[in-house]
Amino acid sequence: MKRPLKTGIWLCLFVLLGACAPIGASSAISRAQDDLARAEAAGASRVGPGGRCDTRAQLNYHQAQGLLAKAKELNGYAYYEEAVVAADKAAALSRDAVRVMRDRTKKTSTRCFEPTVPGSTPAAPAQPTRR
Repeated sequence: MKRPLKTGIWLCLFVLLGACAPIGASSAISRAQDDLARAEAAGASRVGPGGRCDTRAQLNYHQAQGLLAKAKELNGYAYYEEAVVAADKAAALSRDAVRVMRDRTKKTSTRCFEPTVPGSTPAAPAQPTRR
């Protein structure tokens, strides 16, 4: 009678410990998605006139998008630890993009997609000369 009880306890313990990894990966991915949505709301995904704005915020935002996609892929293949690492990096990059955009709006009152001087337009790139 003691043998089946002991085996049952060990079995329950292994099942519970085995379920922690997928839950941890899913919650890390969910946190990264929330942080990425905050970065997008802050304007890190927008491109200004001439295709440029705050390149550091955009770079962090797009890197976070790629890492989040990789975390989802790793989670699908049951590489849970690697998925948590990728999701945590994506969340950190998203938070950094939000911080960069917040610092940018503190320095200037203009938005990312507006010209810096009212009425001005971005300069066209210089045309190469032929020899």
